Amino acid sequence: KAQHVIDQLARSVHMSDITFSDHKMDLALHERRKREAARLARIKDPKLASKVDVDALANQIAEKKAMKEAEAAYNAAADREALAMDQQLIYLEQERLRAEKEKLQALGEYRQSMQGRTMAREYDLYDPAALRREQPARVSDDDERLWGSSLPKI
Repeated sequence: KAQHVIDQLARSVHMSDITFSDHKMDLALHERRKREAARLARIKDPKLASKVDVDALANQIAEKKAMKEAEAAYNAAADREALAMDQQLIYLEQERLRAEKEKLQALGEYRQSMQGRTMAREYDLYDPAALRREQPARVSDDDERLWGSSLPKI
């Protein structure tokens, strides 16, 4: 039936009015018009227009569902991996902070025990309490620190 419609449409295009000198061009034009008529018949046929390929639609739906499931599985795996990396980074940051705190604490203890003001080589030069700790130049006439020139006893 579709072939009959194609033939009718091809005849309705005034083939007899065309006069080409070249037979090949005439055949090519006839084939082109025949293809166009077949295309128009397919477009205008109500049976073909309303016909839906249910199997193809079901396959498309199944493919889309499978793609969504695969994407969801991929996203879930990526989320789990990101969470694991975040936890690892948090742990490493806590370890770094703990090690830095211990280092600063050990440094403070070392400075307090080994590098105090009184431990410096030049501390005797700027000791603020040195004059208070020194003995006076002369305690009495019988001072053992006095020598010959400092012995004027009256």
